Amino acid sequence: MKVIAIAALIAFSAGASAANSTQKSQASLQPIVVQQHSPLSVQFDRGTDQSPFVVSNKPSAEDKADAHELAVATDNLAKWTRGLAIASFFATLFAACSTILAWIATHDLRKLERAYVFVTVKCTGFGNSGNDGGRTINIKANFHNHGKTPAILKSFRLNGVYSDIPPTKLIDHANATRKLPDGLVIGRAKHWEQPHGEQLTQEQFTSLTDIIQRVYIVGVLKYEDVMGVKHEVGFCWMSQPQLNNDGIQFTICPSPLNYTT
Repeated sequence: MKVIAIAALIAFSAGASAANSTQKSQASLQPIVVQQHSPLSVQFDRGTDQSPFVVSNKPSAEDKADAHELAVATDNLAKWTRGLAIASFFATLFAACSTILAWIATHDLRKLERAYVFVTVKCTGFGNSGNDGGRTINIKANFHNHGKTPAILKSFRLNGVYSDIPPTKLIDHANATRKLPDGLVIGRAKHWEQPHGEQLTQEQFTSLTDIIQRVYIVGVLKYEDVMGVKHEVGFCWMSQPQLNNDGIQFTICPSPLNYTT
């Protein structure tokens, strides 16, 4: 009987162990459940045994504050950029206006400070030009500088034209391109004289007093001012009968040869 009881006890223990092993195997075969969350949640929390690992992207209060600061900074940067653009535009406009005003002032200064040369022609007397009764009209061209600075003379031409109509262009002659020596100037409020003798026959001289013909004194004086700007004064003067001075004097003639630059 003892042997039977011991055998029964061993068999019961073996059955219990087998049952426990089966339960453990079934428990190990149960599926693992993974908790899924919306893709919009991207926040990282370290899981615990009681709270599983969770991923979520919901912005935190700190993220919202950073985003607000970034938006404010971006808006301020845009405002400063617009302000700088406007300031740069007005600075450029001011610089352009200053340049224009400076150019005008310089241009006006040149006009105010430049040399202005004008000419007058006078008859200074007569002389005999031969045994045929001809006469020589002695003429003096006077160039006066009315400007504030000296006129630096460069070239000069002068000749007489005996005609019944005013000349409209200069004629070529031996001294048409005569250059003046360097260093010849007309100072401020000074003058420079150039004599000329016009020879006429007795018949031509008589025609002058009868206003049938005239003697025209024409020419050009070229000069520079102290700023290196080139200028010219062209002239055309004609004889007029007078009661005194043996009946001849000169006056300016309406002609395109009278000009200044």
